[in-house]
Amino acid sequence: MAEKTVFQYFDDLDGAALDVEDLQTVEWSWRGAAYHFDTSTAHFEDIEAGRVSVAELLTKSFRTNRRPRVLLDARVGPSMSAGPTRAPGRRTRIGEMRLWALENKHAGVGKRGRLSKTVIAAYNRAH
Repeated sequence: MAEKTVFQYFDDLDGAALDVEDLQTVEWSWRGAAYHFDTSTAHFEDIEAGRVSVAELLTKSFRTNRRPRVLLDARVGPSMSAGPTRAPGRRTRIGEMRLWALENKHAGVGKRGRLSKTVIAAYNRAH
């Protein structure tokens, strides 16, 4: 005996049946939580035009397990490094180098930005 499975999509905003050609799957996030919903092209245009409130979208959407990348990076703990860490006091030392370079009138040194290798080498020789 043959078996046939038919998938039917429904608009999460109003419950109406959707054709596959009219299906719009929307993924979005709000205050650190990720959501998704399926809707029609007409409703999608209403959403983009601002005619559907965030409150309605929140009640009609499904929360996903995915977290936005920004939150993942913000929650990195000691076992998961987000990258190399700076030695304590490095900013203070660079500030001292910058002040020294400005007082000694080294070219190309401003109040902000990187210090050139030449300026750093001159500072190290002087100290």
